[in-house]
Amino acid sequence: SRLQSSFAFHKSRLYIPKEMTFEDYFDECMKYEAGLPTDKALSEWCLRVPDCGKYYKHLSDFQLTDPNDITLVTFDELSQNPSNVLLNMCNKLNLDSNFYNHYSFAKSNVTTGHKNDKMQKIALTVNKTLESFWIKYPATKRNLLTIYRKLNGAPKEKITLSDTLRQKLFNYYYEDLIKLRENKSINQMVENWISSLKLVEK
Repeated sequence: SRLQSSFAFHKSRLYIPKEMTFEDYFDECMKYEAGLPTDKALSEWCLRVPDCGKYYKHLSDFQLTDPNDITLVTFDELSQNPSNVLLNMCNKLNLDSNFYNHYSFAKSNVTTGHKNDKMQKIALTVNKTLESFWIKYPATKRNLLTIYRKLNGAPKEKITLSDTLRQKLFNYYYEDLIKLRENKSINQMVENWISSLKLVEK
């Protein structure tokens, strides 16, 4: 789901060609990892995304760190209950959490589709140019975004996974998932999800 989300986000930012399918994108990423020539339209940033989902691989960079100094938070936990996550963080770090008691958490950078590439490019340029202004006045940005989406918005691309692609993804992440499980680096929600996959040896 994170890979699909990244794909949709990069498409909305015009980093991935509009006509490229999710399966073609994943195949290009695999070519990149194998050291083969890839579609010139894709940057290294886009091509490295599947590898970023190998959580055990990247968590192992911290294996010499005291486990008590590390807190793992899933994206789902953060998106579903941001105040709870931040309050827990403040408690762990002995920080004053009063700031978040009445803080209003609003979604930003929500990925949507667009109709016209040229109009999207202009909007992205304006967004980047006025970044410091938006940080000061987030409500203004939200209001303008509402208007813009009425003008150039479109439903987010619906991604369907073929059986072939499902198998490719399964094979790609299988070893990392098993290591995460063995290392107990996953919470119960992710453990339940892995169990539901009925993982079997390739």
